[in-house]
Amino acid sequence: MLRLEPSNLNFGHVPPKTPTTNSICITNTTVAPLDLALTNSAPNRYELTPTALHLQHNETATVKLTLR
Repeated sequence: MLRLEPSNLNFGHVPPKTPTTNSICITNTTVAPLDLALTNSAPNRYELTPTALHLQHNETATVKLTLR
């Protein structure tokens, strides 16, 4: 199981062509390590970093989503 915080992202009003970044923390709440591949479904609109994670039990990583 994964815990995501915050549970949603709101970029608010962003003027066109103004890159804006928001972050989400992903925590592995399982007892085993997890390898995650993160896929960007709209690469022309967003940048997602990193695109892969390896999380140990109770480890948290931050993923950044940049609106282009």
